[in-house]
Amino acid sequence: MKKFPTIKGVLENIRGSVSSSEKSGVPARLESEIIETLIPDFFHLEKTSIHGFPFKPTAVAFDPVQKVLAIGNRHGTVRLLGKPGLDTTFQHTSRSAVIQLIWIVNSGQLISACSDDTIYLWDIRMGDAELLQSLRLNRERLTYIYTALKSKWMYLGTDKGNVHILNLDTFSLSGYSISWNKAIDMMQKTHPGSVTFLAENPADPSKLLIGFETGTLCLWDLSNKKGEQRYSNPKRFTSVSWHWEGRQFVCSSCDGSLVTWLLRPPAGKPSSIIFPHKKKGDDDQEMASIDKVEWTVSRDGDSYFIFSGGLPQDITGTQPSITVMQGKNITVLEMEFCVLDFILITDSIYRSEACNPECILVLLSNDLVAIDCQSTGLPSFENPYAMDFQESAVTACDYRVNCPADIIPALYMAGSKGKGQAGWSGREWPISGGVESGKDSGSSQFELVVTGHADGSVRFWDASSNCMQALYRVRAQKLFDKSKSGRVEGIEEDPYAVSSVVLSEDCKYLLISGQSAQVILFNLEKKEKIGELPCLEIPIIYEVSADRHSETSPHFEFPPRPPLGVASQHSSYTEPGEGFDFDKKTLEYFTPIKVRGGQLKLPCGFQPQLICLTPWVNMEPPSAISCLILNVSFGLLAYGNGSGLVIVDFLQQKCLLNMGTADLYGSNDPYQRMPRSPRVLESSPSGEVIVKVDLSNYSQVKNIKEEDIRKEEKVEDNGAAKEAVCPAPSCGTKMKNRPRSLQKTGAGSSAEESTLSKSRSSSMGSMEQIVELEGVTSLHFANTFPTRGEFLTSSCLLVGSSLGSVLMIIIQIPETGKQREDEGVIVSPSCSLLKIRSTILEIGLLDSSVSLADQNELQGVQSTFRAGPQGTNVNIVTPQGDQQVLVVCAEKGVTVFALPSQRQIGTFLVNEGGIITKASIVSWGGTKKSPLVLLFTSEGIIKGFSLPSLRVMIECSLVSINSPRISRTLSFSTGGDGVYFTNPNQIQKFTVNVDTINTLQKNKGRLYQENIETPEPPRQGFLKGLFGGGPKMLDREELFGETSGKASASLAKTIPGAKLLDLQVNSVSTTSEVAKTKQAICERGQKLSEVEDRTELMANEAKVWADNSHNMMLHFKNKKWYQL
Repeated sequence: MKKFPTIKGVLENIRGSVSSSEKSGVPARLESEIIETLIPDFFHLEKTSIHGFPFKPTAVAFDPVQKVLAIGNRHGTVRLLGKPGLDTTFQHTSRSAVIQLIWIVNSGQLISACSDDTIYLWDIRMGDAELLQSLRLNRERLTYIYTALKSKWMYLGTDKGNVHILNLDTFSLSGYSISWNKAIDMMQKTHPGSVTFLAENPADPSKLLIGFETGTLCLWDLSNKKGEQRYSNPKRFTSVSWHWEGRQFVCSSCDGSLVTWLLRPPAGKPSSIIFPHKKKGDDDQEMASIDKVEWTVSRDGDSYFIFSGGLPQDITGTQPSITVMQGKNITVLEMEFCVLDFILITDSIYRSEACNPECILVLLSNDLVAIDCQSTGLPSFENPYAMDFQESAVTACDYRVNCPADIIPALYMAGSKGKGQAGWSGREWPISGGVESGKDSGSSQFELVVTGHADGSVRFWDASSNCMQALYRVRAQKLFDKSKSGRVEGIEEDPYAVSSVVLSEDCKYLLISGQSAQVILFNLEKKEKIGELPCLEIPIIYEVSADRHSETSPHFEFPPRPPLGVASQHSSYTEPGEGFDFDKKTLEYFTPIKVRGGQLKLPCGFQPQLICLTPWVNMEPPSAISCLILNVSFGLLAYGNGSGLVIVDFLQQKCLLNMGTADLYGSNDPYQRMPRSPRVLESSPSGEVIVKVDLSNYSQVKNIKEEDIRKEEKVEDNGAAKEAVCPAPSCGTKMKNRPRSLQKTGAGSSAEESTLSKSRSSSMGSMEQIVELEGVTSLHFANTFPTRGEFLTSSCLLVGSSLGSVLMIIIQIPETGKQREDEGVIVSPSCSLLKIRSTILEIGLLDSSVSLADQNELQGVQSTFRAGPQGTNVNIVTPQGDQQVLVVCAEKGVTVFALPSQRQIGTFLVNEGGIITKASIVSWGGTKKSPLVLLFTSEGIIKGFSLPSLRVMIECSLVSINSPRISRTLSFSTGGDGVYFTNPNQIQKFTVNVDTINTLQKNKGRLYQENIETPEPPRQGFLKGLFGGGPKMLDREELFGETSGKASASLAKTIPGAKLLDLQVNSVSTTSEVAKTKQAICERGQKLSEVEDRTELMANEAKVWADNSHNMMLHFKNKKWYQL
C-alpha cells in the first residue's frame, strides 16, 4: 500500500531544505527575506472631499434658518456649503442640468428641478444627501417651481403655460391645476408661452402671480379659480419681486428698465417705468438687460432695489455688476465674472413684513461673492473657501502629505505680506450652517497642494483640514521681459504656462518647467533680497541626419555611433553656441523668452536661484519638458524632453551634461536611427545639414581600474576604422551621499552588453529596431550599485526613455563644504541597464531594510548587507545576495528587479487596449512603513500593488471617463492619499486607506442642526386684523387636497428613492408574513372547529347510549329471572 506524506512531514522537509541552504553558504533570495505587512483589507477607495468652485453653475438656493447654501450646475452636481470645513456634494444619476433649487426651510430637505423634467427631493439630515422621492413630468416640460414658506404644496410651471400643484408629502400631483387659456385674457389670441415666474402675494396667499414668457402676467385667485387681473409689460420681463405689503410689484425688463405695477392698475398701465443707469436726455442709448431684481423695504421705511445688469452697452460688451438703489442713491458694484443669480438675505425670513437687508450672495460664473449691506461702502466678505483655482487654468499639480510642520506657517507668512486687509468686511461670513463633530474633521497630518497655472504662477494650498486655504503664490512670469504686444514670438498662447512641478523632500526647494521649455529653480527664503537672476541657455540637440536625397533611396545610411566617454562641464553656457563643434552658419539659436536683467528686488518666500532656458535650433522649437527631478543632497537637477537630457549643478550654476537621448547609449545603441533632413537656413544656401549631435562635453578622467582601460571599441567614420578608449569611472570611489532607507530612493547600475541582448526578444526584426526619435520620460537620483554583481555603491542618475530603456549615468560628487563649491562634479554616461517594451513612467529604488523583519530602524544600504555564514565582521566580509529592489513602471506594466544581480523578481502587465497614465511609488506611512506602487490607467482605474511581490492590494474605478486633465493633475502621496482636478475649477481628494476613511467618518460634521427653531411669523396688528389689511389665511389642504380630485396618471410618474424602496420592500415582506400568519391562524381555527364538532357529536352519542342503557335497566329491574 502506498504511503502518502503527511502535513507534518512536508513541513519538516521544508525546514530541512532551508537549513541545508544556510549550511551550504548560499544566500537566500531577497524577496524571500522581505516580510510584506500590507494586505487587501487595509485598502478601500473613497472620495473624501472636494474643493473649489462648482463648474458651470446654473442655480443657487439658501436656507435662511440653517444658513446652508446649495449650488447646482449643468452636469447635475449639487454642492452644499455650510461653515468653512463643512460641505458635501451629490450627483443626480441622470446628470441633467439643474435649473432650480429650493430649500424647504429648516427641514433639512432640498428640492431640485432638472432639465430632464424631473423634480427630486433630497434629505441631508443624516449627513450625506439622500434621495427620498422624485417626480417626472411626461407630457409637459418643467420650466419653473415655487413653494411658499411652511407649505407642503409646490407650484409647477410648464412650457405649455399650465400650472400644476405637487404634494411634497406624498410627491403626487393634485387634481387642482391652472390652464393657460383660463389665465390669459379672453381677447388674447396668441399663446402666452411657458411659465417663467410664480409667487404668492405676501399679504394674501390666495392670490398667485403667474408670469409668462411673452411678458404677460396674471393674478390668479386660487379660491375662486379664476384670473383676477392681467398685466401686459411693454417689454419681456426677466424677474418679478413683490412689495411686502402685497399692493404692488416690480418687474425687471430686458431693455434695462424697472416696471412697477399696482395690484389694480388704473387703465391697465404700470405706475412707473425707470431706467436706473440711463442718462437723462439720451433716449437712444441701449442698456443691458436687468436679469433679476429684489425689492425690500427696511424697518426705517427706506426702499431698496437690488438688481443685476442694466448698465449701458458698448462695443466691448457690458460690465457684470450688482446695483443697490436706495432712494436716489445708486451704488454700482462691478463683478469680475458674469452674474448668474443672487440672493438677498434679510433679518427676517418672512416677506410679509418690512426687513433690513443684511447680505447679498452673488453667484458668478466662476466665483461666489458675499456683499455686506450693513457696513458703510458695501464691502465684500473675504471668501473662506478655496474657490479661485480658475483664476488661471491649472496645468500641473503636486500633493504632499506629512510635509514639515514649519513649511505651512512659513508660506502663510510669506503670502500674507503684501496682502492688504483693507476693503473686506469685518462681520462673520454669512454661510455659517452645520455642526462640527467636536474634533478637527480634517487630517492630523500637514498636507500641501501645489498647483501650476497657465499664466506661469505657482500656488500653494493648505489641505490639512476639510477647508482648503490659499497660502502663497509664486509669479514666475514676472521673471521674464514682456514685449509691448504682450505676446512671445513663436508661441501662440500661454508661453509661461507651468507644465511640471517638483517639490523637494523638505519642501524648501521648488523646481518647475514651462511651456517654452524653461526650467526654474526656487528656494525658500525668510528675508527679501536684491540680486540678479542667474540664467543658463542650454540647447538640447538630437540630429541624426543624412543627405536629403537618401530619403528616396531604398537603403538608408546610418551614421556610426561615437564612442562613449566621460562628460564634465566646468563652464556655463553663456552663449548659445559655446562648447559646440559645429559651424555657426549651420546652427542658429533663438530664445523666445528673455530673462529680466539688472538688480531685482526678490520678496521673501520662494526666490529664483537658477533659470535654464532651452533655445530654438534652426528656428525649430524644442519639444516640451517631459520630466524633471531635483536632488538637494547632490546639489543637482536634471530634466529631459523628447530629444535628450540635461544635468545641471545648481550649487555652482553649471551645466554638466546636455546630450541627445541616442548618444546616452554610446556605441551600444541597439537601434538604428531614422535619418531626417533638418530645415535649411536662409543663410546657408548650400544646404549643409547636421550629421552629429553635441559631443563637445566629453573629456577623459583618471581611471582607477586597469581592466577598464584595456577595453576598446571600434567605430567606423567615413569608411575608416578608428580605435577609441571607453573608460569608466571607478565604482568604488567613496561618495558623500548614501540612499535614504525605507523611502523611494533611486537606482542605477551599469549593465553589460549581454544584459541588453537578453532583454530584447531574439525574434525582433531589423526593421523593428529602426526608430526615428527617442525622448527622456523619467528620471531618478540615488546611490546604488552601478555594476552588475558588484557591491560598491555610487551616486547615479537613472534615465527612462520613451522606447522603454533604463539608462544609467554615474556621478562623482566632491565632498561637502568648500571642496563641493570649488571642484566640479563629473558625470559619466553609461550603456543601457534594462529594456522594457513601453515608455518608462516612473523609476524607484527601495533598500532591502524596508521590509526586513530584523530591521526596526531605517538604515542605509551598507548597513543592510547580508554577510555569508562564516562572516563575523561586517566591515571585512564581502556581502552576499541582493541588497536593493528596483521598481520600473511603464505604460504597459510594472517590473521589479533585484540589485546588483539585476534579476527580475516580478512583473505585472495591463490589459490590452489600456495603458498606465500615472504611476507612483509611495510609502504606506503610519506604523506600517511598507512601500507600494499605485497606478492610474487610461480606463480610470486605480491599481495598487505591494512591493516587491506585486501582490494586488486594490483595483477600483476612480472615474468613469478618464480625461487628459485628470491624468495630468492626478498626484499620489504617502499613505495612499491622492488628488486630481475633476474640472478646471474643482480638486477632488481621495484615499485608498481604510484607516484614513474611518478617521474622516468619525470626525465628520453635519450640515443640519436639529435644535434650531423656525422664527414665528409677524404678528398681525389689531387695526389690520379688524379692517383686513394684514395677511390672510388660506386653507391649501381644502383647495388642493382630496376634494380636488386626482390628476391624470399619464401626466407624471412618481419614482421613490432607494430608502423608500427599501421601506416598501420591507413593508411588502412584512405584509406577506402577516398574511401567512393570518392564514395559518385561520386554518388552525378551522381545525379547532372541526374538533369541537366531533367532540359535540361524540358527547351526543354518549348521552343517547347512556339513556338507552338506563331505560334497559329500568325495564329489567323488577322482573324475576323466570320472567326474562
